Amino acid sequence: MVLLFGCRSRLPLRVDAALPDPIFEWIGATFGDPSQCQTMTRLQGTSAMFRSLLPTTAAFVMMCQSVAFAGSKLVLISADPAVDATVRTVPTQVSITFNARVNAPFSTIVVLDERNQRLEKGLVEATSYAGKTMSIAVKPLTAGVYRVIWSAVSSDGSKTKGKYEFTVAAP
Repeated sequence: MVLLFGCRSRLPLRVDAALPDPIFEWIGATFGDPSQCQTMTRLQGTSAMFRSLLPTTAAFVMMCQSVAFAGSKLVLISADPAVDATVRTVPTQVSITFNARVNAPFSTIVVLDERNQRLEKGLVEATSYAGKTMSIAVKPLTAGVYRVIWSAVSSDGSKTKGKYEFTVAAP
């Protein structure tokens, strides 16, 4: 049997009548004593139907949420200098583009040389109109291999991180 309460909360609250007494007491203290309610309706024969739909509904909701979270994951689209590229022109900044808007204040880009010395200067900035690209200025680079380590936070809070290398060729 299912009881509907509509006292203090002004919202109907459906409660299964088979609940233990302490829970019923809490419901009475929170939403008002059922005997004091002006609108208490008893629905018979519907609780079994609701209970049989509950596992299916819960599974469907969890599946939809996992699909939504999977769709919002940040994915690296491109980088400048490109991943594993050899460049002849010395870059003055490193830029990384993602599939979603990046929250630059919570994202990082670290550029390291072969001796693991940091070469970035300034703060990470969102540089594209849509906010999907973040970049950072770097100190003057010489010929050698450089490692870029990044972490990004999207505007919806999803996080991702990665690293790649590029090479500056001798002139």
